[in-house]
Amino acid sequence: MNITIIKKIILRQNKLKKIFSSKFIFKLIILLLIFINFNNSQNISTPKSIWKTSAAVRDINNFAISFKLYKTTYRPDNEEIFVSENNLFKLHFDNSGNDSVAQVYTLNASIPDYIIRASQYLEASYFYLKDTLDFLAPPIDDPSDPQIDVYFSNLGNGNYGGTIPEDKVTSTARSDDYTAYMEIDNDLIGDSYYTQDTSALKVTCAHELFHVFQVGYNFFYTDVWYLEASAVWFEDKMFPEVNDYIQYTDDFKDNWGGQIDRYGNPDFYQLCSWNIYLDEKYKENAHNPIMKIWENILEENAMAALTTFLTSNESNWENALSEWGVSHIYCGEEYFPDQSLFPDAEIIPSLKFSSHTNNYFYYNNDQPMNIQIVNGKYSNTFYKIADINIPQINIHFESDNSCQISAVLFDGNITNTYNISSNSINIPITSSSADLFLSIGSQDSVIGNLIIEKYFTELTSIYPNPVSLNQNITLEYFIQNSYNSGKINFFNILGQKTNSIQLNNTDLAEGKHKITISPQSISKSNTPSGIYFLQLEFPDKTFIKKFTFIK
Repeated sequence: MNITIIKKIILRQNKLKKIFSSKFIFKLIILLLIFINFNNSQNISTPKSIWKTSAAVRDINNFAISFKLYKTTYRPDNEEIFVSENNLFKLHFDNSGNDSVAQVYTLNASIPDYIIRASQYLEASYFYLKDTLDFLAPPIDDPSDPQIDVYFSNLGNGNYGGTIPEDKVTSTARSDDYTAYMEIDNDLIGDSYYTQDTSALKVTCAHELFHVFQVGYNFFYTDVWYLEASAVWFEDKMFPEVNDYIQYTDDFKDNWGGQIDRYGNPDFYQLCSWNIYLDEKYKENAHNPIMKIWENILEENAMAALTTFLTSNESNWENALSEWGVSHIYCGEEYFPDQSLFPDAEIIPSLKFSSHTNNYFYYNNDQPMNIQIVNGKYSNTFYKIADINIPQINIHFESDNSCQISAVLFDGNITNTYNISSNSINIPITSSSADLFLSIGSQDSVIGNLIIEKYFTELTSIYPNPVSLNQNITLEYFIQNSYNSGKINFFNILGQKTNSIQLNNTDLAEGKHKITISPQSISKSNTPSGIYFLQLEFPDKTFIKKFTFIK
């Protein structure tokens, strides 16, 4: 349902305020006007209100969405006012009635603790945004009354708060800069809130204040997804101990795979991890990475601003989306220290495939696997291949379109990340059952085939090298198929064969092998120091490695 409202409702509200003294009746009248005028509101450019809601109330019906709309048409009329210590905020609240805040006075004899704490959290967030992260201060709506207005109302139903863009700014050359005010729930208590009371108040103050900053940065209507992704990022940046944003990553674990700028309301909250990734990835190269992106938004929309940022940091959408996905793979049950760029990776939920059954496979040991890879424009998606139980696999990808594929192997107590894309790569497996996750990032839509097959026969290593008289030679190799015969040959630097050893049936079976050989086996006679060649010979394949013998 389109939540833009027509401007004439704003004009009517002032007349209604004079007629109706009851706030409840007034709100009902505003609702009625919204429904009457809804069909005519499709082309009006009045900015939308921006709301922080709990993941617990994501399935809001259309009437509930409409019910929130009255807040975009008038400012609440709380009875009490408190100005913050540094004169930055004017907090409007009630001490009685439906919108009353808790009447607890331990911090100030005449102002409720809830309001005092809110003022402190708001000012701390303001100074952190402006002085530490170097964001531009938000526009002032009234020079004679310069404080940012914050209203406390009984929003309920998991609604933490809202930011309402109000008046266009004439002090800048940009066409879409707005002043704004905030509205915050009067207690933030209840089962529909992920965090409660002061913890929820901290992140709500930070979240909504960042929105006030944002709408002074050229408010593109297509960028609401990035406004929310940034606001949730900032609330955790400001108050990392709260972790309210985890509720949105819980959504991502099931709902991944969409075009990054097409996650609709309310799913765009879960994209907070995108900004967490960017902030952690580029914090050494770019001073305040998210601020740099918002500087770009002064001149271009969010997608263009992100493209500019990635390009300036020698990256691109494909690499960034794939790497962002890798950080999600290393979360929750698959957590490995220092593998994910997310500081809270251990408590972020693991990816789930229950809604993506076409992306989940069990390894087929009998024949090569051909998996069709599909990913949309500006998207990241995942695939999982479970229960890989052979010593090595070969993976290669075939497609006419470009993308970045990162493969994450969970192999017992170890893990490794590999880049695939258009290359062929061999991946060793050490456990009896390994899982392989794929993170695909693409700027354009891509369809391709990922082929997974048994690794080709190869002599993988010989060590130590050099080898001395009192050391054994260890030879490791992998056989794709079993053989009836095979042997190990030794040659000196002149190409003369010095000895030959027949392999037994165990050493000829399909799979990975490790053989230990005495240095006396290099030659039938006295072996001088020097360079030698070890040849692993099968009926259809031969492999050679050079080593040095020191007597």
